[in-house]
Order: sequence, then C-alpha cells, then structure tokens
Amino acid sequence: MIHLRYLDLSGNPIKRLPNWIVKLQNLETLDLNYCQFLVELPRDIKKLINLRHLILANCDNLAWIPRGLGELTHVRTLNTFVLSENKSMLRDSAGLSELGKLKDLRGVLKIKNLRCEQDMVSELNDDCAVLKEKRHLYSLALYWMHIERENNDAEERDVMEALQPHSSLKELVVNGYPGARFASWFHSLTNIVNLTLSDCDRCQHLPPLDHLPFLKSLDLNELRNLEHISAEDMVKDFASDETMMMSAASPSTTFFPSLESLYLRMCPNLKGWWRNETASTSVSSFPCLSTLSICDCPNLTFMPLYPI
Repeated sequence: MIHLRYLDLSGNPIKRLPNWIVKLQNLETLDLNYCQFLVELPRDIKKLINLRHLILANCDNLAWIPRGLGELTHVRTLNTFVLSENKSMLRDSAGLSELGKLKDLRGVLKIKNLRCEQDMVSELNDDCAVLKEKRHLYSLALYWMHIERENNDAEERDVMEALQPHSSLKELVVNGYPGARFASWFHSLTNIVNLTLSDCDRCQHLPPLDHLPFLKSLDLNELRNLEHISAEDMVKDFASDETMMMSAASPSTTFFPSLESLYLRMCPNLKGWWRNETASTSVSSFPCLSTLSICDCPNLTFMPLYPI
C-alpha cells in the first residue's frame, strides 16, 4: 500500500478517514466525491507530500480543513475549501492564508463559511492574494455564513475585496454576502461567462456588468433589497479606469453584448433596471438574449427592450 498513488473512496458513508492514510506518502489522488457524511479530514494530511488532487465535491457535511494543507504545494485540484464555523477549532483548522499558498489550483473551487469578522479580516490583510494569482481556476463559488451580528460595511467590503480572482475566471457564484455593495474587482472579470448572485440581502444595486464581453448567463436570486440593477447615478462610484466608464447609460456600447440567459428571481423590491429609466432610450440591449425568466418580483415595472 505504501506505493499507492490513487485512492478512490467516493460514495462511502464514512465520517472520518483512518489515520493510516497519511502514511501513503506517494499518494497523488484522493477521491472523496460524494462522501456526504464525511465531517473531517486527517489532521496530519500535510504528510501526504505528493498529493496533487484532493477531490471533495459533494462532501456537504465537511466541517473544516486541517491546518497545514497550504504546505502541499503540488495540489492542483481542491473542489471545496471549508473554513471552520467553530472558533475553538481555529487553531487547528486552515484559514484563507493557507489557501493562498496553493498557487497551482485549477478547475473548480468552492469556499464555504466565509464571514466578515475581525479574525478573518486580519488574516486577509496579511495575505492579499488569496485567489488573484490562480489563473487556472475557471469556476469559483463564495459562500458566506449567516451570522446574527451588527453589520460592518468596512469589514464586509474588505473581505470581499481580498477575494479577487484572476481575470481569466469563467464562472462565479456569490451566495449570502452580507455587504451592501460588492467589490470593485467585478469590473475586471472580463472573461466571465456565468455569474450568479444569490441571497445577498443588503445589496441595493450591482456594480456595472453590462460591458462584460463574454457574459452569457446572469442569475440574480433572493436579492431582497435590490431596487435597481444599475443605479445610473452611482455608476461613477465604481469607475476607476476607462473600462469602468462604459456605463449602462452609454449609447456607444451594446448593452450586455453576449447575454443569452437572464434570471430574476425572488427580488421583491426590484423596481427596474435603472434608477433613471430614460437612460435606456438610446441603448442597444440584449442582442443575444434567448431565455428570460422573472419570478416573484412583484414591483418590477420596467425592463430594457430586448429583441423578440
């Protein structure tokens, strides 16, 4: 067994892995896909010095990742990275700074239990390139914990800003983000194809997305305070360069040039696309749109024109 390079335990109803697994120092792939009862990994997982693929897709009960994972610098596949909910486990569990050390990650990554608390803000200040250098990631999902606490806009924005992905990213899911405004780096997602924003209760408007040249699917779900998707009088707040000045109200650019699917669901306060509806009169809108789904948006009274 010591020479084993591939171990497939997918679909097993195990809660914990046996400790002898960390002795497999030649192991390159550990497949735990659909181990839905798995709650933790071996604490000495850092001993798997040749590990390249740690497949944790659909391990929904995994509670934390052991500290030391960041030392496995050959790891390329890590579907899921779980931050500990339990503060008493913070000393033994891996934080975002360790994720930042895994420079060769590629494919799909889901980060769970993000939170806007001082310990995480401090950690991110020490390592500001958690995701930005991971050019081979094509899909990223950011899931926040639901915590009853007084909102701190500065901390929330700091955490989101520090999670900036590489501009080559193709898919992004943001779920449960507690901030009122999204990060400024959204404008840099120039290769994004699929974007989903869900359960972001305090969000009242979105950063400009209409200029993104390859965006094909936009899914806005359970944004309960969203009133206008693109508040025209706030566009300049996000503008930091010439690209950002391509606003939704600009008559010289096509509005969502590649968008094929648009989903607006459970946005009870959504009134329209722009705060100033007259901004839409000179805009060429949605030339590629083929799917439009609007559900539980009772106050929506205005949408840009789109081809029939």
